[in-house]
Amino acid sequence: METSWKLASVVAALASYAWVLASETSLDARDWHDYPDFSSLRQEIGWQDDFSDICESDPPFNKMRTLISDGNPGEAARLGRGWLEQCPVDIRVHHLTYVALTESGQPEEGNLHRDWAKGLLDSILATGDGRTPETAYVTISVGEGYAFLYLLRLQLVGRTTVKDEVGRPVGDVLIVKDSDGNELALHFSPKAHFARIQAAAESVPAEIFRRLEEAIGPPPDDPEEARKAILKWIRSLPPEEREEITATLRNINLL
Repeated sequence: METSWKLASVVAALASYAWVLASETSLDARDWHDYPDFSSLRQEIGWQDDFSDICESDPPFNKMRTLISDGNPGEAARLGRGWLEQCPVDIRVHHLTYVALTESGQPEEGNLHRDWAKGLLDSILATGDGRTPETAYVTISVGEGYAFLYLLRLQLVGRTTVKDEVGRPVGDVLIVKDSDGNELALHFSPKAHFARIQAAAESVPAEIFRRLEEAIGPPPDDPEEARKAILKWIRSLPPEEREEITATLRNINLL
């Protein structure tokens, strides 16, 4: 356990070690050189009613990784630029856009996205130390916690959800390993994410919610996994019910 907490004490140092300052330039669309207050920006976007639509609906992260791996960084950069115009707080896509632009011969532009990724990561690190539920890293989504691990090169081993006295989810514990195999439990508090889950649950008509819960159990915390589970249930319904329930769930942004 002592080794784990020694690892915790160097997480912030890892973040600083991983980045250097970038060159200055500007882009045609969003001015990425205009560095904002990253904490305020994350809060502003993370608590928007349409956050799931703009930042969690089919992000291009995996497509970009495949394109870069296949030797097509230019197309990966195009996908990254487009996505970041609608979701400028996506840390992983900023990092991959930096990689793609650097590999396609546009390092100055890429460095701006590297700086944005660093700024967003630093704003998470400033919220706590991750050692306890009380000092958890505060994130705006579950995906942001995974982005944290991605940039610090920590391997996810397991995940559990922390619940309050009435059973509502209030935090995540991510079990991770570093490159030396040291294991560590990091606490995250994706408050905005759990608020969205609660709001969605309260918006579902009681009968539909009852049937949905019977079919899939408690909704998965990961938005994409929850969506897949709901769609699987809908496909199992008789045709006459399928259209009505689909429309209802779309109206309250569950699909």
